[in-house]
Amino acid sequence: MKLSIFPRDWNIMRLLTSNIILTTVQYLSPALHKNFTEAEFDFKVWNSYFSLAVLYINQPSLQLENLSPAKRKKILDK
Repeated sequence: MKLSIFPRDWNIMRLLTSNIILTTVQYLSPALHKNFTEAEFDFKVWNSYFSLAVLYINQPSLQLENLSPAKRKKILDK
């Protein structure tokens, strides 16, 4: 998530990539919760999970304030 394979002006592809990552994390989340909480709590697993969440939130393609007003409006209208 630190580097994108798409050029900066390919916002739709960058957002699609972000959506795929989010969908995957949402799919894996129940399994993590079921298998790695309470008695089986694994700090390393949860540390990795939350590090991934921070990377996801901070990726440049999701920072709408850095886009032009026209691009921002186009994304928010979808």
